[in-house]
Formats: sequence, structure tokens, C-alpha cells
Amino acid sequence: MTILKGKTRRVWAFALAFALSFAVIFSDNAVFYAKAGASKVYVVSSASVRGDEIHDGDFKIDGNVYAKDSKVVFDETTAKSARLLAKTKINNLKDYGVTKLFDMSATFEFANLSDGGKAMFLFGLKKSNSGAGSKGSGEVAFSYDNTQNRICIEVNEYGSENIPNVVAAKKTYNMLLINTAITLNMSVDVYGKIYASVSCEETGVNNMKILDGKTLTIDPQGYVAFASSAATDDAKNVFRISDISITAFAYDIVETVDHYKETFDKNSYNANMFYSQTTSSPIYPAKIAVEDGKLVFRNVGQGYFTTKEKYSNFELKFDIVDLYREGIKDSNGNIKQLISNWFMIGFGVDNYNDPPSERIQATFLQFEGLPVDSDKDRSNHFTGDVQSGTKNRYVLFNNGNAIADSTTSMAGTGEGQFSLWDKDIGNETVNLKLTVVDGVITLYYKLESDSEYVKQYEYNLGTMQTGYVRIYSYGNGAGSLDEYTSVLNMTIDNFEITNLDAVKLVKAAPIYRSNVQPRTSDYIYTTVTDASDLLNNKLKNR
Repeated sequence: MTILKGKTRRVWAFALAFALSFAVIFSDNAVFYAKAGASKVYVVSSASVRGDEIHDGDFKIDGNVYAKDSKVVFDETTAKSARLLAKTKINNLKDYGVTKLFDMSATFEFANLSDGGKAMFLFGLKKSNSGAGSKGSGEVAFSYDNTQNRICIEVNEYGSENIPNVVAAKKTYNMLLINTAITLNMSVDVYGKIYASVSCEETGVNNMKILDGKTLTIDPQGYVAFASSAATDDAKNVFRISDISITAFAYDIVETVDHYKETFDKNSYNANMFYSQTTSSPIYPAKIAVEDGKLVFRNVGQGYFTTKEKYSNFELKFDIVDLYREGIKDSNGNIKQLISNWFMIGFGVDNYNDPPSERIQATFLQFEGLPVDSDKDRSNHFTGDVQSGTKNRYVLFNNGNAIADSTTSMAGTGEGQFSLWDKDIGNETVNLKLTVVDGVITLYYKLESDSEYVKQYEYNLGTMQTGYVRIYSYGNGAGSLDEYTSVLNMTIDNFEITNLDAVKLVKAAPIYRSNVQPRTSDYIYTTVTDASDLLNNKLKNR
């Protein structure tokens, strides 16, 4: 299936294939609470209004609305029914376990609200050309109480065109003043329950509730917009909107193998399920290969082992049979072995066969026994000494940026205090388990002699990623060898991956095809020399 990203994702693209071609497997529970397979989508983000530009890929503008200093401006030049519509339609994904329809937050600064005029956040618009009061829509409306010089708020829904049904009656709020920054926070769940509150730091208002779970009678899925409505052509509403954030969800169902375990017992791996690639490094030999029924990363500077199936929610298990935890030199002082480099487990990878030298735009949890070298921090991979920094940590990368790290220990936010680089492990195998469920990354370890996994690290990424899963090293490429050279030396076994999506498109595992290329048999060439082969004859014939 084709996976479309960001605002181009289409939630319903799989429906026909879902009905005609694939088996649909649900969880044991009749009701889904997980978002399994759902990805957060920014309908509007901080990048949608920047400087003096409104991103026309995110918004449709009607009525001379413009941007100034990263704020949306409705002013005296704006039409009385001006509108700024977000182009991404919000769909209800209740059938796929998603519980939230959308979240929104925006800050309003009102300079003037005319008599009978309103500034509105509209939702549930069924068409991209729908406006305030359209059938099936809802609104949170700000107006002005001239008698008390205060801001009023009301919430309405429209079961019929231009006929409002009151959800929250119009109310004057004493602490909401003109020319102050008033932030509206609102969310709607997939069952139509609406939650809304306002804050105004200048007047001491903090999350004052407007609605707390009242159920709408309309279907709130659809488009959202900011709009102005004035009673007459001469009357003007003047206000600005900033810090707009509106998020919803899309859903990816990946047709994938539900469960697969590679034991490497055929002295190869299934090339229809997995792929590996490595480049040369400063120390020989450099390879990713199956040896003695195990997958060996030997002196790998830049390389990876990856699935050829895509996953959203999954559980990954493998056994770390060996990891170099000390350096070794021969009697002449030549380096024979280096302390193993850090490695990463990545997911949401777009391509399974990228060049190993490329930094991949995906999510990677980096396992460090020694910190990655930088201008201020150099790691000795023979002695284990570092100039500065902290040994034994995780760093989480998302699209090339480090977004979280555990700098005090390998425990991170987990319960264990375990380091893969601990020499006391000796020759005992370490069982590793990594789960990614609804954007929550959780890592577990246990020694083979233990019965229970212990949680080591957990982080809520906040969004789902769909793509390939890989073990990845990005150490030194070919060049001179010294004690600061960084290469991965690790042996693993029993690589097992399970699809954890609540809704699944399951396909059979492909047949086994060895990754080992068969040797080409020798070919015996025979030839008979004739007179035309002789140089003298060729010269004579000219």
C-alpha cells in the first residue's frame, strides 16, 4: 500500500482493498482504546502563519485576511464575512480505535467587536466552501458586551442551516477584556463530546471552563475555520489570532507480515524479509554476515540490518549474544579489537535500501556505551575513556534531531540500571525487547538466565511513524585506525518482530530466500589459434 505523509495522507484510501482483498483482524476486545496505527496530523501549526505570510498550502483565505508579525489579522479592510479555512479535513476514526477527533489552541486579541458582530472558531464544516451557520457545523463565538465592557463567549451548533442550537449559552466573562490576549483551548472526541476553556494571563484567568464534555448532536468531523461576522457592511470586527495549533489524526494500515522470527539457523537470513548493507571501515574485516547461525556485525562503521516489511506499532525482540566491551592489542601493540561503538534501533524509515552513509530521516533510539564524538567530546574505544560527557545513555533522534536523552544512566525513564557495556555480563546473552505502541517507545532487557523483562527506558513520541525497522550503525568510514576509531562489534540471534496494530492487514510471510549469493562455477575456456590471430598475418592483410 502507498503511504502518504502529512497533510496528503488519505485515511480512507485503503477501504476498497480492505473490503476486497485482505483479512481484517481485530483485537480480542470489542472496543478499541488504542490509537494503533494512528498518526497525529498538524492541521495548522506554528509554520502555517509565519512573519507576514499565511501558508496557502494550509489555509484558504476569503475576505482580505492577512498576516503581520506571525499573527492572522482581521481589520477595517476585511470583509464582514471574512474567513480563514484550514484545508485539511478532519475525519472521525472511531472505527479504528482513535478516541480524539481534534485538539485546538489559539490566542485572540480583540481591538473591536462591533454591535451584533462575532469572531468565531468554526468546526464540522462539511464542505470547503461552507461558512458560519452552515448545516452540520458548530461555532465558538466571541462578542462584546457594551454595557459591561467585557468579552462574551457562546457555543452553538447548527442542525439546520442558520438555525442555531445552543450548546453553551452566551455569557459575559468579567475577567476577559478588550485588548488582552485570550487563549481558547478546545478539544472534541470521536463521540462528539466537546471540551473548551479560556485563559488570560494578563487578568489572571487560567483554564476557565466553558464546556466540560457536553455531547454535540451534530457530527463534528469536517473542516475548521476562523471567521468574522459583522451585522452591517460598515461595522467592523478588528482582531488578531496567534499561536494557532490544530491537530487531528490520520490512520495508516500497513499490509504486513503479522509475525516473523529469524533464527539464522540456515547460516543465512531470509532475503525476502530482510536486507543488510555496510561500507568499508578502518579495521578489517568489516561486514554484516551470518556466521555459525548468528548475525554478526563485525567492525561496522556505517551499515545496517533492516526489515523489508513496514510497521507502525510493533514489538521487536532479539538476543545480544556478544558485544565487545574491551579493547585488545597484539604483542606488537597493533589494535586487534575495539570497544563496540554505539548502535541504534530505527523505525519509520522510508526506504529499506538507503546508502549506509546517509543520515536517515526517521526515529532512532541510540544505545551508547561511549558518547558519540563531537568537537568537545572524544571517546577512546580502546580504553573506554572520554574527555567529557556521560557514558551509558540513550539518545532519541527524530528526523536528525536529538529530542530526548538519558544523561544520568542507561535507566532513562525506566526502572532498571542496566548497561549493555557492563563487563560483569561476561558471556551471558542479553534478551532485548522494544515496543512501539501509539508513539510510546518502551525498552526492556533481561539476562537469559532471568525470567522477567525489566523496563529500562520509555518515551512518548506523541505521534505514530510508519516504515521499516532497522539496527543501524553510523561510525567511522574507511580511513586511519587508532584508539578513537568507532565501529560496531555485536552478535545477535533470534530477531523477532510482531505487528501490534489493533486493526491489521495481514499477509503471509514470503518464502525463504537465502541472502548468501551462490558461488559461480568455474568455466573452462578452450580456443584454437588460427592464422588470422597472428599479428604478422593481420599486418599482412592491411
